[in-house]
Amino acid sequence: MSDIEDKSQRPIRLNNTDETGRELTSKEAFRLMCHKFHRKGPSKNKREARLRRELRQLKMKQMETDDTPLRSAAALREETQKTGAAHVVLSGPSVTLNNSLDSSGGLSKGE
Repeated sequence: MSDIEDKSQRPIRLNNTDETGRELTSKEAFRLMCHKFHRKGPSKNKREARLRRELRQLKMKQMETDDTPLRSAAALREETQKTGAAHVVLSGPSVTLNNSLDSSGGLSKGE
């Protein structure tokens, strides 16, 4: 008897998947069910938008978790390791600082 009670106490979980095996959200599952019931599929634009969204999600999963879409974090990490400096100059000409503080505490041109 306890075996039957244990089975009835367990929560029931329904997993809805699409044709590729991806788990659907409740909204996506409801729309899929409605399309099947009415025997009318989504429009061409909706199908294309869904495909773009799935490709974007797949790309985000494949990307490193600590990087950006342009892989700038990885490039920054490589550059700092290569130069050995804690900072990277992002743009502009190489500037040497020839300025020094004058006696009043302000900056004066190094001559």
